[in-house]
Amino acid sequence: MFDVRAVITRRRLLAVGLGAGITVVGGSAWGLLRHQPAAKKLRVLSDDEAAVVAAVADAYFPVDNALGRAAKDTDVVAVADAYVAGLLPRERRGLRALLRGLDAWPRLAMYGGTFQALSVADRQSVLQAFDDSGVDERRLLGAVIRTVCLMGYFEDEATLLAIGHRHGCGLPIYDDVDAGIG
Repeated sequence: MFDVRAVITRRRLLAVGLGAGITVVGGSAWGLLRHQPAAKKLRVLSDDEAAVVAAVADAYFPVDNALGRAAKDTDVVAVADAYVAGLLPRERRGLRALLRGLDAWPRLAMYGGTFQALSVADRQSVLQAFDDSGVDERRLLGAVIRTVCLMGYFEDEATLLAIGHRHGCGLPIYDDVDAGIG
């Protein structure tokens, strides 16, 4: 008769568990740090990274928000892409890894699929968890994500008009001829 105790020992079980853990962590790190080509019409962000930017902006400013202007009505992805393209290579890689990490976060936290696949309410709760965290670094990462993903929303002229912002100081602008120097 075959004795199972001789095959399954604590040491072998620990080795298998440790090996599986290293494989999962290594695979996750590779997924976060590997280079992905830019999406069509974008300079730096990949399709997945662009989808995460759009999902974050949509979570903060969904269709029925108080301003009456949804994030999907603006080109938040193009503004974020231009910003990331202007960063130094190390910071660019870090920010792209941060976006991919946020996308994988719900899956790693056993919350569901990717961030971009979650419902708006679930995305809002994930982002709120970053803001409410007792860990300073996690709150900082949430602030970085929020800032990069919402720059395009708040740079959009229609959004600025919706919140009552008018460009300039309100004084009349004179050209050189009016000033007597032209």
